[in-house]
Amino acid sequence: IARILRRTGAIAATILLLVISTPLSLISPAGVLADSWVVTSLADDGSEGTLRYAIDNSAEGDTITFASELNGTIYLDTEMGGLVIDHPLTIEGPGAHRISIDGGEETRVLVIAVGGFLSSEASPEALLQVAPAQTSGDVVQVSGLTFCNGSVYSDEEIFDAVGGNILVAESYASFEDCIIEGGTAIGGGGIAAGMSCLLYTSDAAD
Repeated sequence: IARILRRTGAIAATILLLVISTPLSLISPAGVLADSWVVTSLADDGSEGTLRYAIDNSAEGDTITFASELNGTIYLDTEMGGLVIDHPLTIEGPGAHRISIDGGEETRVLVIAVGGFLSSEASPEALLQVAPAQTSGDVVQVSGLTFCNGSVYSDEEIFDAVGGNILVAESYASFEDCIIEGGTAIGGGGIAAGMSCLLYTSDAAD
């Protein structure tokens, strides 16, 4: 019996040692799944290296950055429409004066909809009421970019009448050191938010 107990203790100690010495990235699913994407092109054709490609192919919790040499304006393809983020994501721009995303006065620039309003049965009017966001705290974080010349107009669909540059719906979103300018809409030409928690801070204009 003593021999069995000693053997059992040795096995337990070995298992404990393996658990302690295993890197957390191998234990935590988040550490394995999180990925980083680098934007290397100012085009908006959805090809690899574009911002649209990175957003569309990223997963929850990923981070998007920009190549150090990239500088200029991303003119959105109006047929493809605005960029849509429907999952928690971090976009780290190189600086609002270095990268602009331009709707060409023909399309909205960005939609953030983590809470699922794109498939929601709730009325648009209800979703645009000022109220706490109906998400679990998942966040979209955007920094160091300019959003400009977005445009939406409709006297029939409220979501096509507000948020010329940016529409945030049912989401927690933060914008840091960003410039939002030149948007056109019936309401919220620069940015509109409904059922959301929105934080905007910027020294970019300075």
